[in-house]
Amino acid sequence: LTRINSLYESGNYRAALDSITVLRDRYPAAIEARKAALVVWQNASLKMAQADVAQTDILLQQTIAKIASTTDRYERNLLGVKRDSLQARYDAMCGVVKMIRMRQKQEQKQ
Repeated sequence: LTRINSLYESGNYRAALDSITVLRDRYPAAIEARKAALVVWQNASLKMAQADVAQTDILLQQTIAKIASTTDRYERNLLGVKRDSLQARYDAMCGVVKMIRMRQKQEQKQ
C-alpha cells in the first residue's frame, strides 16, 4: 500500500493501478488495505480520465481549426471523420469522469 501511494503521489497512475491489481490478486484477505487502495484506484482513474479529456479536447480543437482552413473536399471529409471520432471519445471520457465522481460521492456518504 505504501508503494501504491508513492506511485500515485509521483503521478505514475498506470503503475499505481497495476500495483493495486497485484494487491487484490496476492492479498485477497487484506480487506483494509484493499479499501484504502480503492480510494487510490478511483483517484488515479479520475486523474487519467481527466488528462485524456484534456488531450482529446486539444486534438478536437486542432482538427476543427484545420477543417475551417482546408479547401480540399477530400481532406475536409477525412478531417470530419476524425472530428467525429474525437468528439465521440471526448463525450465518452467526460462520462467516465462523471461516473467516477459519482462513485466517489457515494463512497463518502457511506
